[in-house]
Amino acid sequence: MMSTKSVKVLGVLAITILLLSLPALAETQFELSFGMDSPTGSLNEFWRVGFGINAGAFLEITPFTSAGLCIGYSRMSLDEEHLLEYISAPSDFTVEGNFSVISICGELRMSAGAMDKAIFFGGIGVGLFMADMPQIVDQFNYAVTTAFDWENKIGGYVNAGFAYPVSDMINIGLKAKYSIFSVGDDIGWANLETFRGWLTFQALAMISLM
Repeated sequence: MMSTKSVKVLGVLAITILLLSLPALAETQFELSFGMDSPTGSLNEFWRVGFGINAGAFLEITPFTSAGLCIGYSRMSLDEEHLLEYISAPSDFTVEGNFSVISICGELRMSAGAMDKAIFFGGIGVGLFMADMPQIVDQFNYAVTTAFDWENKIGGYVNAGFAYPVSDMINIGLKAKYSIFSVGDDIGWANLETFRGWLTFQALAMISLM
């Protein structure tokens, strides 16, 4: 199990490597996106719509193919009332915390279009998902171990989007992404014995460095 401090250190290290690598790449595209995360499937039963932010750097392999590293953060709030009813909790129980995920993934992306016109793209990513879940506590702050804290999981995603140029170096657009990773039987109380998945809809900005 990875501590919160270790997660932060890993995240800072990955971002530092990402930023330091940019000047060394001949043709690089930096991407930043922010928007809404919507839980799907069994995850939708106990979690509400939240937000997500992603950053990535891509190196062009061919005119239509690129590969890169993407770092993301997603956070969704808990539907406390529904969960407490589901587990038949006593009236003095409350629920604390949010569903938070940090992802560090490699992505392979295909694109079509030209830099002076609309660009359409689609990609697939695989990597490490570090998830944090809340615990159930009563009014005396007695924790019941029914969730994990920053558990490491392997997962992936697919995405698609488009962008329009607003200058020679900058494109803006929209992106949709579906992320999923396996949770095993770590949190059976939440009816999530197999996978967790969510849809992401984000506005994005692309900066091309030649």
